[in-house]
Amino acid sequence: MEYDFIYKYLLVGGVFSLIYFFILFSLMRRTKKWPTTIGEVLSSKIPALGLDTDVYKVIVKYKYQVQGKVYVSKRLGYGCGIAISSLSYARKKVKRYFPGSMCTVYYNPHKPQISVLETSLNLPLLFLLFGGILLILLGGALFFTR
Repeated sequence: MEYDFIYKYLLVGGVFSLIYFFILFSLMRRTKKWPTTIGEVLSSKIPALGLDTDVYKVIVKYKYQVQGKVYVSKRLGYGCGIAISSLSYARKKVKRYFPGSMCTVYYNPHKPQISVLETSLNLPLLFLLFGGILLILLGGALFFTR
């Protein structure tokens, strides 16, 4: 068959997606134990990604203070930087973190410049997990039916 190699790409893509998911998931779980402080949202937006598709990414900029030093970050949470196709999800995030609102900031006690606003499993991470599983299943199905 002319496209006999496709299953390899599907399997490799699925494995890499799952590895990336578990790395982000591990980082996300660690953030739950980080100390917290109160921060202020400076901006929140859904920027144009320059693509001719319906893909969205939420960017929330916030500031917070740890031991008298002010930090500014854009990390919403691990995995939240992944662009997704759900505009309603992106709008909910922007609505939740509107400029001027106060927010709970989780920061790394050893590197306070590293912080997140969310410590729970999020939609982009779920897409990564299920997408990886789907690629592996499709690759496996093609492999066994060739």
